[in-house]
Amino acid sequence: MTTTEISLPLFPGATTRALVHPPRMPSEQPQEEAPTSAPGVVLIHDLAGLNPFAEDSAARFAAMGCFTVAPDFAAASLPDGSSDTGQQLLSLNDSAVVKGVSGAIDWLCNQPSVDAARIAVAGFGWGGAYALMAAAHDRRVVVAIDVGGTITHPVSTPQSPGSPLNFVGDIEGAIFAAYPEHDPLLPHNQVERLERQLKDHDRSGEVKTYSGTGPRFWEDDALPATQRMWERLKNFLSDNLFTGEIEANSMGGYPNEASRLHA
Repeated sequence: MTTTEISLPLFPGATTRALVHPPRMPSEQPQEEAPTSAPGVVLIHDLAGLNPFAEDSAARFAAMGCFTVAPDFAAASLPDGSSDTGQQLLSLNDSAVVKGVSGAIDWLCNQPSVDAARIAVAGFGWGGAYALMAAAHDRRVVVAIDVGGTITHPVSTPQSPGSPLNFVGDIEGAIFAAYPEHDPLLPHNQVERLERQLKDHDRSGEVKTYSGTGPRFWEDDALPATQRMWERLKNFLSDNLFTGEIEANSMGGYPNEASRLHA
């Protein structure tokens, strides 16, 4: 199946365009062995909007066997009548974005080829923070993926009254978090606080800082760190979303032991 564009209802009064990537099964797999339903993934883009990187990331999840939908929050028509571009995403209310993610999950769960018991939310940069917050507010999320998202806000605002860190204890699913080593917006002490929160609340997951990397390193596929991150994520999904249905890392074994909080 090919990628399609749809009009996605986020919640009453708000719709947006979204890209849908059906799962792409390995070509060598006999058709009769394909699963009757696939895990669903909501992909939340970064501040650049639904750009080629976001589209490629959605395609990567589809290549792993996930039914993926990527809403364009920059194009969303919000209940207050405003229309926000990619440069205005920071002005959106956290509650509106979280409700929008839940709306995307509603849509996924209504697709006959999606297993509603296996839903993940993945975000990069701006979207990473909302992956954590959405997982805390929607019990259907079994895996939350935050790559480089804000962990704490320096000050509370009407748009962002609470930091993502505050919601970690409410997340029931497994958490995959990956951060650059050198990013002034993500100091190491914040990453350490996130690790402590997962441990204190006995949450399953892993937190990893990639040595030598800077802001948005994940957008550069030529970096070895980016390649390792995707391999780790593939293995994490194998353990927590596919229960071993996708092939393990060709490097052999599970390479996440150093940063896993719970086996």
